[in-house]
Amino acid sequence: MRHALTLAERALGTVAPNPAVGCVIVRDGIVVGRGWTQRGGRPHAEVVALRQAGDAAKGATAFVTLEPCAHIGQTPPCANALIDACVTRVVAAVEDPDPRVSGRGFALLREAGVAVETDMLRDEAAALNAGFFSRITKKRPLVTLKLAVSADGKIARVPGGDQWITGEDARRFGHLLRARHDAILVGIETVLADDPELTCRIPGLEDRSPVRVVLDSSLRLPVTSKLVRSAHAVPVIVFTGRDGGEALRSTGVEVVRVASDAQGRPELGAVLGDLAARGITRLLVEGGAIVEEGFLSQGFADRLDIFRAPVMAGEGGRAAPPFPLENYGLTGRRALGVDVLESFAVRASHTSMFTGIVTDVGQVRHIETRGDTHVVIATHFDVSDVEIGASISCSGACMTVVDKGTSADRWFAFTASGETLAKTTLGDWKVGDPVNLERAMRVGDELGGHIVTGHVDGVAEVKTVLPDGESLRVTFEAPVAVARFIASKGSVALDGISLTVNEVDGTRFGVNIIPHTSKVTTFGRLKPGAKVNLEVDLMARYVARLVNR
Repeated sequence: MRHALTLAERALGTVAPNPAVGCVIVRDGIVVGRGWTQRGGRPHAEVVALRQAGDAAKGATAFVTLEPCAHIGQTPPCANALIDACVTRVVAAVEDPDPRVSGRGFALLREAGVAVETDMLRDEAAALNAGFFSRITKKRPLVTLKLAVSADGKIARVPGGDQWITGEDARRFGHLLRARHDAILVGIETVLADDPELTCRIPGLEDRSPVRVVLDSSLRLPVTSKLVRSAHAVPVIVFTGRDGGEALRSTGVEVVRVASDAQGRPELGAVLGDLAARGITRLLVEGGAIVEEGFLSQGFADRLDIFRAPVMAGEGGRAAPPFPLENYGLTGRRALGVDVLESFAVRASHTSMFTGIVTDVGQVRHIETRGDTHVVIATHFDVSDVEIGASISCSGACMTVVDKGTSADRWFAFTASGETLAKTTLGDWKVGDPVNLERAMRVGDELGGHIVTGHVDGVAEVKTVLPDGESLRVTFEAPVAVARFIASKGSVALDGISLTVNEVDGTRFGVNIIPHTSKVTTFGRLKPGAKVNLEVDLMARYVARLVNR
């Protein structure tokens, strides 16, 4: 399935309004056919793979990143194509949200006697086609804001100075982003200031340039601009709130009038609805500050790609819009020459849960501070099964995986903010330190400890460590603000370990560490003076709120 996802990714930016799908056909452990959705959305991935497989598809398994289609459009249903090829098993990553399909493809296959399995790498497949899903369910494209930000928080240099904030590697990657999107949008002020072409200029990908979109409330787009002069080669759409635009239309530019907002600018909701109706699934917004702030403030920005450059733009440079990063989770971080790309996605509404049962003791492999702190943890987990964006409790702190290793070199990475470092023990970590690890609970998992969120309430200090038979009797000092939630025979999580409180005396409390816990966690190394992350029981907090109403 991972191979199929890799194939599907090749199609991004070329298949709208269709989804980008990959298909791999396997018989007797050998790949006999593979394909991905072709330019313009047809033929579909399954058809390409079946053609390659030929007679070898009989009795084979088809791995598909999206439910095979079940409706007749410009091509026959892929579900029927798989049935006619005598495929005996279909493994699909995710159900198609299109109401014309939505479970019907699976039903057709099952009625024909084909074994169907679903939800393999579901989250990765859904993320890959988030634009298609957004267009179907939200009636708008997936919106990614791209910004280059200097060390002093500017998105543009002083007028008349060097145009670029980022280096060549980052700019080249920006062109790759354009190739993976259906449309790119800027405001008229950006056009007037920079006269951009907004095309993909990576050798070999020049034909992957997206539709260019300009928000122009007063129709000021010059007919001499690079955008207009190239409109015959790459489409240009101008959204405005006024009549007119005949001169632009005569050059091949499409001028669309939409409703205006309170500031007289084209209403973003109307613009996005129009683009979705045209089949646009993925929209890249490149500026300027007013436009990007509008997308942020109205909740239309699904993803952020922030290129951070180690340069000073200086006084007079344009300030970056305020980022509500509390609403976003970091999904990736990569170096591009001297610059760093940080990618964010809107946070899911759910909270990860843990049991407080440690399943691995990892080790801090690398710590790098550049803005936020990037931490690499060596682990025994099979990281092939750990998704980017997944939650892992790291000594009691819920952290989001932003990068990972391989089955042969097992590690994962997360980024910790200054707030996290200040409110937990993570700020004291050194390379080589052991770390208690637990992956987030999944539906159906056994609850062996108690419900733990991975949100650290405070840092407790070890006061005494005394032998008690074969066990250890350990006393901790809790912060005053947290101590009131700790009760005898209640539960706490200490460095991610679910423990029962034996006794409480003011801000001090004691727990018993059995030999097994000492052996399979970091607590076999506990000494007086050590600091641990403390999370109190959810029920204790809830009861306290009721009592204090």
